[in-house]
Amino acid sequence: MIKIKRWNPCDTCAGTGAEPGTMPSRCSACNGSGQLKQISKSLFGQFVNVVQCANCGGTGEVVSSPCRKCSGEGRRKEASQIKVEVPSGVATGNYMTLRGEGNKGSRGSEAGDLIVFFEEKEHEFFRRHGSDIIAELEISFSQAALGDSVEVPTLGGSAKLSIPGGIQSGQVLRMRGKGLSELRGSYRGDELVKIQVKTPTKLNSKQKNLLEELAASNGSVGKTNVRKMRS
Repeated sequence: MIKIKRWNPCDTCAGTGAEPGTMPSRCSACNGSGQLKQISKSLFGQFVNVVQCANCGGTGEVVSSPCRKCSGEGRRKEASQIKVEVPSGVATGNYMTLRGEGNKGSRGSEAGDLIVFFEEKEHEFFRRHGSDIIAELEISFSQAALGDSVEVPTLGGSAKLSIPGGIQSGQVLRMRGKGLSELRGSYRGDELVKIQVKTPTKLNSKQKNLLEELAASNGSVGKTNVRKMRS
């Protein structure tokens, strides 16, 4: 539901613009047609110009006793609640037209349309990339080395994600069909989970000894590896 301010039919005069108990009368100037013909002559002949009747404003009716609530307009500016069915897959800049949900015309004239523009709010976890959504998952060193099964948020609630042992920071895991639906289509995007391995900043003596033993067993103490940066 959205809240808007629009012109609605006056509930006192039911949109006629006339005080309850009275009715608008036919305009005597245009005989109810709402238009007047203006005839002019020139060297080239006679010209007929059709203009809106100034006496009735083009409605064909004259209100002699205007409704006091709407001052004869037949409508009033009010707050309204409109139900909007948001289609799956919409993005910022998309819009939809709701026929007949716009401002009501004066004295029973047809209502206009309501055009609704969509703007996406920033999500707590996800960034959108087309129909895919991207999230970042921070894991511990032990989870990265040994692998794990963890719960991650999705658009439909939490879901299990299997982390393979030996995963590196920056690697992306794909969860098929967990993204957004395509607008006016059946395709559904994926959820892409980018892994970030968290390096501990504070270690106790036991943790330090264990990591030193691990490094020694791998033969990696004091070794570094420089390589060309990947594009």
